[in-house]
Amino acid sequence: MSRLQETLKEQIKRHEGFRRKAYKDSVGIWTIGYGRNMQSMYITRKVAEDWLSEDISNAEYVLLSTFPYVASMTQRRRDVLVNMTFNLGIEGISRFKKMWKALDDSDYERAADEMIDSKWYNQVGKRAQELEQQMRRG
Repeated sequence: MSRLQETLKEQIKRHEGFRRKAYKDSVGIWTIGYGRNMQSMYITRKVAEDWLSEDISNAEYVLLSTFPYVASMTQRRRDVLVNMTFNLGIEGISRFKKMWKALDDSDYERAADEMIDSKWYNQVGKRAQELEQQMRRG
């Protein structure tokens, strides 16, 4: 980037300000970062893949920070929980109290049954069925 472009970049950053979370700007357009218009935004598959990798890493980090014993599970069972955290957020997956009790007891059959006995299971269909089976089989 040339010095002229760097100066312009710094000026736009100063004018727009940084926003970590999406917000509606003064005319109601969803915006994020340094004034990125999300409504007219197009991304490449590469950008989407990079975002997905980052989001998965973040989901795994918050999951393991909240439930450290998950690290001792098989990779496939840990992947179920990361997938659910990605989908529901840590607040959402934390509400599966009976599932977490079963996991704490290393009772993966019961944990899978508790996944089935949830509103989430009916909302996400095939995804939940696949994850429930993966939890059972490890």
